[in-house]
Amino acid sequence: MLTILHHTLTPVISEFIFYLQDELRCYDAKMLSLPMLVVANKVDAMSVEGAAAALQKLKAATELPIVPVSAQQHLGLLRLRQSLQTIAGGVHTTSHTG
Repeated sequence: MLTILHHTLTPVISEFIFYLQDELRCYDAKMLSLPMLVVANKVDAMSVEGAAAALQKLKAATELPIVPVSAQQHLGLLRLRQSLQTIAGGVHTTSHTG
């Protein structure tokens, strides 16, 4: 499962993660056992200090792996790809065509 967070959520990040996980639990509690990854997008839209502070708040709010990226600047995309491949390696899905 992939969660992409925008930097403007920083002040309420712990609440956002709590409610997201609570929603998943209500929908299907088994989803919480799936591998998860948080993508902190638009880190380039903040100052270096602001991005570092936002990532610290995010790390304090969750134990999930966090990958900071800037899709526009193509920063962190290789690490994101590697992280997705790592967590996807443990998930077996059925492909449907039609």
